[in-house]
Amino acid sequence: GSGTKADAALAEGDRALAAGLYADAERAYAEAKKLAPRDPAPLVGLVRARLAKDDVPEGFGAAPGHPSLTRAKRELEA
Repeated sequence: GSGTKADAALAEGDRALAAGLYADAERAYAEAKKLAPRDPAPLVGLVRARLAKDDVPEGFGAAPGHPSLTRAKRELEA
C-alpha cells in the first residue's frame, strides 16, 4: 500500500478477516471501497469476508452452486 486511508481500511479489513470478525471486515472493506472506488482490492475483500461468513469453501470449484458464491459473482461482474 501507499499509506492512504484506503490502504489503512484494507489492512483493518484483512486483520478482522483473519480474526474471524466478518462483520468488522465487511465494514472496513466497504470503507476502503468508498475511499478508493476504482481499486478492485476492497471489492475482493468484501467478497472474501462474505464467503467466509457463510462458510463457503474457497478451493477452486469447491462450491460452484453455493448461493453466496453466486451473489458474489454477480457483484464482481457488475
